[in-house]
Amino acid sequence: MKSLRLAPLALVLPAAIALMPTRALAFGFGIEGGGTYTQTSGLNASPSNIWTLNGGIIIENNFPIAVLFLDLWADVQTPIQLQATPNMGTGQPSPKYIPIDLGLRLGLDIGLLQPYVGVLGQAAIVTDGSGVLNLNSPLWGLGGDLGLDIAVVFLRFGIELRAVETLTAIESEPSEGSAFEFEALASVRLSF
Repeated sequence: MKSLRLAPLALVLPAAIALMPTRALAFGFGIEGGGTYTQTSGLNASPSNIWTLNGGIIIENNFPIAVLFLDLWADVQTPIQLQATPNMGTGQPSPKYIPIDLGLRLGLDIGLLQPYVGVLGQAAIVTDGSGVLNLNSPLWGLGGDLGLDIAVVFLRFGIELRAVETLTAIESEPSEGSAFEFEALASVRLSF
């Protein structure tokens, strides 16, 4: 009877050990660039959306799991803009935030092409409030990404789409406003 209770464990344990990451496949770093679309709501800003060209640096650590991989990554990008007050379209500058992202990706390690999906958290720190006194900093956000890497020897070329929704209000008093951020990025990373 006791052996029947241990049978499932005997079947699951070798599979779990085989799937556990045993070493880091690669540590990498690189540059990324693209465009960011931000849409604010709840603030009566006009217009409520902005496109921003941006770039940044990214670091990552990649762990193999059979034909899959886990990729723990972080990046810092150049400032993005959010419309925070009414009548921002009259030449007044928009508040700027530096997004700092931390994420985890799960992908297929099938050779040259490596597709992935992931989750990410973001802290957006105010760098220029543009005269808006009651901005929250940092703005905390949660989102996901979808992308494709092309792995060639020690280089990785990537394209990805990210979406992030703020969890904290843009303005502190009164506590109101939220933002949605959509990014299309390309990257080149060195992995070793």
